[in-house]
This record gives sequence, C-alpha cells and structure tokens, in this order.
Amino acid sequence: MNVRRLTCHCGLLLALVGAPCIAGEVALPDGKVLSGDVTIAADGSLTIAPPGQPAKTIPLTDVVRATVSPAVASAAGTQGAALTWPWRSSDVGKSRVAGMVKDETGAFSVSAAGWGAWSGVDSFHFVHQMLDGDGQILARVTLPGTDGSRAIGAVMIRESLDPTAPFVAAALGPRGPGRLQARPYPPSKQPIIDIATVVESSKVGWLRVSRQGDLFTAYRSVDGSSWEETGSQTIKMAAKVFVGLASSSNVNMLSGPVRYDNVSVIPGPPATTAAASALPTKGIVLTDGRALAGDVTAITTDTVHFKPTDGGTSRSLPVEDVAWVLLQPTFPNLSSRGGGAGVLLRSGDFFDGELITLADGKVNVVSTVFGPKTLDATTEAIAVALREPEQWATAWHVRDKTGQVFSGPDIKIENDKLLIGKHSIALPDVREVFRPQPTP
Repeated sequence: MNVRRLTCHCGLLLALVGAPCIAGEVALPDGKVLSGDVTIAADGSLTIAPPGQPAKTIPLTDVVRATVSPAVASAAGTQGAALTWPWRSSDVGKSRVAGMVKDETGAFSVSAAGWGAWSGVDSFHFVHQMLDGDGQILARVTLPGTDGSRAIGAVMIRESLDPTAPFVAAALGPRGPGRLQARPYPPSKQPIIDIATVVESSKVGWLRVSRQGDLFTAYRSVDGSSWEETGSQTIKMAAKVFVGLASSSNVNMLSGPVRYDNVSVIPGPPATTAAASALPTKGIVLTDGRALAGDVTAITTDTVHFKPTDGGTSRSLPVEDVAWVLLQPTFPNLSSRGGGAGVLLRSGDFFDGELITLADGKVNVVSTVFGPKTLDATTEAIAVALREPEQWATAWHVRDKTGQVFSGPDIKIENDKLLIGKHSIALPDVREVFRPQPTP
C-alpha cells in the first residue's frame, strides 16, 4: 500500500464499503487534485465521482493523498429567511434593499444589494451556519446571465455578523473569478486584503475557503475537481465562527439571483492541495513517536503540564518523555528540521536553546550563543523542540477520533482493526493515515 495520506472525517476507513461522502479529494502524483464523492472499497481501491463526470476507480498505489468528508445536509423547499437548520439568513451591515434567499433542493438562489466586503464596513446578504474550530466551505457559484449585472457571490468565514468583523472570502464577480478577500482584524480603519489574478471573467466558478487554526486559504476551480490556491492569510479569529454564502452588488442595488449549489460545510482539519502534516494543530509529540492533541500550560526543567482536547484530565509528563511541544499550527516539515533543542518561530526561523521553560504564556529560552530570550507563546513561538522523537519521519502515522496520533514502522488491517506498530485501532475510530515521508 503506497498511499501517503488517507483522511476520513466520516470516521470510517474501509469499514463503510460503498457509502458515499460529499466533497472528498484524491491527490495524484502529477499534482492534480480531484474532488467529488469518494468511497473506499474493501480491496483498498478508491472510487471518486467528480461533479457531473463519470466515476473513476483508482488503485491506492496511484494515490498521494485521499480524503473522505462528511455529507452536509442541504437546504430545501422554503422561501426567504425560513431556511432548513442549520442554515440561517441575514443582512450584514446596511444595504439599500434587504436581501432575499430562495432555499431550493440542494441549492440557494440569493438576490442582494450592499457594497460587498471590500471597504472598511461590510454590507451584503449572508446565508450562514456556525463552524467550531477547523473546517472549510465550498460551493459552485453561478452569477446572473445578464451582462450588465454587478452581482457578487462568495463563500466566506467570518468571526461575527458585525460589519467590521474579521473575515476571509473567496469571491466571484465582475472583476473575475477566484478572488481572495480578507479583513485581518477590526476596527473598520484596517484595510481589506484583496488578492486577485487578472483572468477572463466567468459567470460560473467553484470557490472554497478553509481554516486550520489561524491559517485561512482560498481556492478556485473551473470544474470542482482540480483546485488552484488563490491566496492565504494568517488571521486571529475566535474558535466559533460563521461560515456561509455572501452575496452583494458593488453598486448597492438589488442584483441577482446568485445561485449556489454543491454547497458543503466540512468540519475538521481541511484537506488542502498543500502537503498535510500528521502533527496535531496543538499538542505534544512523545519520544516514542505518539502525538497527543491538547494544550501545554507549562514546561519546567523536569515536567510538561498538558491538558488533552478530548476532555480528559490534565497530565504531568516527565520532560524526558516529550520531544515536541506544539503551541500553534505548525509547519508540515517540522520533522525535517533535524535534531536539537530550540523554539520554532512564526517567521520560520529556529532559535537554538539548551534550557527551555514555559510559564504564563511566555517561552523562556537560554542559548549559549545568544543568551536568554523570552518569546510570546501565542504571537511569536509556534513549537518547542526538546529532542527528536523516535522514528517520526520514517514511520506510518494514524490519527484517531480523539486526535491522538500513533506511529509505527508498518501498517495493516485485520479483523476490522488497523494495526500500526504495537498499536491497534478500531476502524470506526480512524480519522487519518499518513505514509512515511520520502527520505530527502
């Protein structure tokens, strides 16, 4: 088996033969990424059905990465703001005319005024639901066929319904498809980040925005199968955010309708076209190669204090049993950095240090070359390396439903269990499988 990464947000790996999920992905060795309904057969082969295209069966040996994502209940059959839960509809900011949404079978048609989200204060109509933690939204957006229409359609993640709230969006409008727009933080005087590629304008396009920690990434696609990244931004937002479909007109007149179909909101670590990491977003990696998701509250000279995200009780671990402390979403190549103690900085630099402690949100490092240094654990430091974990870069990794990662030199499936090294995980508890990284 030669698959590098297999993600199953449904929590089922090989166990649900033939049970489709929405908005899965298959990444191929040539760099192409296919999106669609992905199923995994008992023999390990993948079947993917891209939207509007025939299904394809691909051997695992031909796959670099595969993800299976949960189906999201689509809205159906109502008019106006009475949408099917969990969807809700509201105007954000002041628009000349209130927006209207038609809730169809598997699609939304939205007519809206408002200036959009390009100035310091937003004004648009928002069809939204809540997202807690990491996740992504994607949809196919179709603008009105009238040549003179000024309608704009977008998929968006924003911190609140306040018109000056931080947000990230991928938008389709008169200036062309696949734009990334973002507001890093309030107040309204902060400028909008607007990254656009000069391309031929299109009335139809697939858009996607993902969140992993504070990293937000926008994508566009012409067919919903192969995706192109259009930009990313690191923006601080609350854990619980609003995610949905943002419609407006850049002349603040009622425009539309903008049609959204194939809408999916997918919770959990996003499957992106970038290399993924077996590392937890936050947590620790032990010297035996296991990884635990959670928060490290303190590091002393002999103890690491850790609270797991699965609701378990806080633990105190001997510092010699801990290899890495992950404070923020980390770079996928942390394992290729090499041995040695120190602190990985948000800038990408590594500050070598022989003595490292953490207290009151500050990482204190003592270096024989640079002397003592204090770093903020939320704005400057990303990870603390105390030593190199065993067999990390050359091991298989499996993440379970609690976020714990198990490592081992080999992997196999027996009796509805995934066996990795000395560990056994029930298949319904498996979330991701990572192949060993190739030796540089």
